Amino acid sequence: MKLKALLVLPLLILSGCEGNQSTIHLERHGLLENNLVSLEDDITLFTKSADNDLLITLSETKQDYVVYTYSENCSFCASFLPILKNYLLETHHLIYSYNTTSNNLTELNEALPDVYSVLSTPNMSFFKDGKKISELASSRFQNAHNFEIAFDSYVASSPIAQMDDLTSILNVFDNESNYVLYFYEDELSYEFYKEHFYPDFNDIETLKPYRIDLSRLSDDEKNRIENDFNLPITSGLIYLNTLDTTKYILRDDENYLAQYEEIISSLSND
Repeated sequence: MKLKALLVLPLLILSGCEGNQSTIHLERHGLLENNLVSLEDDITLFTKSADNDLLITLSETKQDYVVYTYSENCSFCASFLPILKNYLLETHHLIYSYNTTSNNLTELNEALPDVYSVLSTPNMSFFKDGKKISELASSRFQNAHNFEIAFDSYVASSPIAQMDDLTSILNVFDNESNYVLYFYEDELSYEFYKEHFYPDFNDIETLKPYRIDLSRLSDDEKNRIENDFNLPITSGLIYLNTLDTTKYILRDDENYLAQYEEIISSLSND
């Protein structure tokens, strides 16, 4: 089996959007993860504020990202805010927010004519390698259900399944035979996921990869996994189970990366 160490993302067709839509991998936001914001707080605490220079830099450096464009004088934006805040509190996704009231949208569209090109607000644009691949139609902003279905479709299309509940995790342990689990919580372990685990395991057909956000599990649930499967649950843990191999590696091991590369090499030679 050969692993393709490329960040190649699947195609997805969403109702209400024309053509094939690529999805992108979304980062998390530390404030949201640690419950340091509430619905009364400004949108800038739920997102990362972006100006023209930052969006141009993101495009030039070929980043993957999502931009929410809004105006302080837009009534539709104001009515959509509670929907967006609730969604971000639940998912912890990091998106960039661009305020047309304090930034010059015309200049941005002129600087990135083939990249941005937003004409009205609210707007949610998805980017891959610095290029806009899709945007949510205005109809998706009318209610929480439509918006969440559309946004979740992009996120869920990642070939690496996210597991946030104990039942799903135990089901993998009990019923799967070829899988690899990545446990993450802090920024260091998440950066490793983006830089190594995701590109190495996102295109495997015979081995199912899963990622588990430990911040979504209670201490009792973590203890249940540790006791039932003799695993030291910690951020950065990689657990591999195949027909002939069962092993785990821990990030605090000085040979962590070497062990990881050994796994990749062995799977590539299968």
